[in-house]
Amino acid sequence: MSQQSDRAELKKSFLTSIEGLGDRVTGLGDFIFENPEPAYKEFKTSAEMVAFLIEHGFKVETGIAGLQTAFRATVGSGTPVIALLAEMDALPELGHACGHNIVGAASVGAASALSSVLD
Repeated sequence: MSQQSDRAELKKSFLTSIEGLGDRVTGLGDFIFENPEPAYKEFKTSAEMVAFLIEHGFKVETGIAGLQTAFRATVGSGTPVIALLAEMDALPELGHACGHNIVGAASVGAASALSSVLD
């Protein structure tokens, strides 16, 4: 099989995986939107994101960098090594006018989809 066809198959598998997660990712984004929490106090949001990642096979370390709501989720080994940032804080008195509810949900959704297609 050629490298190009390998990439096409990987892309197809990823898109199928992300489509399968669509309702769950949208639900997570809605939950974050409906429960706005300011920076460093995203306790509900962090817990939901961690639960999502554990549900999809990730090992999660919480309290990263001395922040109660920060976490590192890992799965697999070797290469490639891929890192995604999942912002989740809301703006004081405005809620998620910043879109972090979408950023956070999309990041954990993408991580979960990638983990299902990469070793």
